[in-house]
Amino acid sequence: MRPVALVIFLLLINHCAGATERNPFLKLKYDSVVIYDYEVPDEGNAEIIVVARLNGVMHRSATLSIIQANELGNWLGSKKSYGGVDGTCFLPHLGIVYYSQGRAVAWVSVCLTCNQLRSSLFIAAQHQGWRKTGSEEAYSGMGMGMSAAFRKYLFVLLRQNHFSLGG
Repeated sequence: MRPVALVIFLLLINHCAGATERNPFLKLKYDSVVIYDYEVPDEGNAEIIVVARLNGVMHRSATLSIIQANELGNWLGSKKSYGGVDGTCFLPHLGIVYYSQGRAVAWVSVCLTCNQLRSSLFIAAQHQGWRKTGSEEAYSGMGMGMSAAFRKYLFVLLRQNHFSLGG
């Protein structure tokens, strides 16, 4: 019976280690996470951070609790957060910035209108519908847009922090 328990234990450790490798937010070193309602005034770069500075006009901000930050990190790197249809506008108004000692170490810009996000970190789960074919990547049917469950989570997070963005 012991060898079976050992195999199960090793499989669990491998699964947990794999989740950390695939989700860059689980191994990110940060001390705070701030969400922003922001607007970029022109058609320039729409990302929340440009050249290590906040980009655009900040209408509202909120620092997440440790629990909220951990939960958001889990959602950002989860396969269940993606696979939805995405549009092309990408005019984000939700910015998520991970800070360490006052410096931005990672960020995510979210457009709730076209259902997509862009991150400074590569999120493998977001690219689960893509496959490599020779020297190019090809789309194989699963959208890069956010899933309905992830959108619902974001809307709840926004309401908890008194934002009026989105749903």
